[in-house]
Amino acid sequence: MAITDPQFKLRLPSDAKAFIEAEAKANASSQTSEVVRAIRERMKTTAYNPEAADDAS
Repeated sequence: MAITDPQFKLRLPSDAKAFIEAEAKANASSQTSEVVRAIRERMKTTAYNPEAADDAS
């Protein structure tokens, strides 16, 4: 990811934040990459289609 990628603030329950921190440490990665990894996994399981999402807006 680049500094020019879109950014937004995200509020998490404390248990979710702790989970992200632990996963990042266990995988020697950043918390951001763990959040992105989780989102991408969800995208796979829901057969996300970016073209359909663009049409819906």
